[in-house]
Amino acid sequence: YAENVVVESKSLTFDAVEVGSVVLTGGLDAPTFLVYYTGGAGVVLKGLVVSGGRGYAPDGGGSLGAMGGGVSVLASSIGLSNTVLVGNSAGLGGGLFAYGSENIFMQNVGILGNEATALGGGLAAIGSTLHPRSNMTLTNVTIADNLTDGYGGALCASGSNVELSGVIVASNGETAACQLSSANQPAVYVE
Repeated sequence: YAENVVVESKSLTFDAVEVGSVVLTGGLDAPTFLVYYTGGAGVVLKGLVVSGGRGYAPDGGGSLGAMGGGVSVLASSIGLSNTVLVGNSAGLGGGLFAYGSENIFMQNVGILGNEATALGGGLAAIGSTLHPRSNMTLTNVTIADNLTDGYGGALCASGSNVELSGVIVASNGETAACQLSSANQPAVYVE
């Protein structure tokens, strides 16, 4: 489906029932999934393939550009299981960007071939005044072949508690522009 899904102030579960049977491809210059102010349980994505998202820019992008190519989560909790984020791009968090999100949970997820111009080619999480420390838990997640111009080709987390278990990080790196300006940025950057 070529769709962009926006969830505001609701707790929902999107379940493909059969893993990979539903492929959502962003149709606009926006994230394929935009989730904000859901509170409570937040949003859960199960068994989906999310691709083609281009990020969300509430203020025109500012100096960092659009946020969250595949999934952009603002002041909400998100859970992903048996889901693949592939071929998305943004300024922050090519596959997924979370800002001020209380909980980010992923199990059996692939974050593959995404790109960010600023931070977090695969995913980025940044704390906010409301939730200065997001809790990110990744279990059996593969983060591979993602690129960024800045920190964290695979993952960039600032103001976040990060717990990794059974996570594979492989072949993530810098774009040509980043290689020209600064060498050897880390694939995983947590501050």
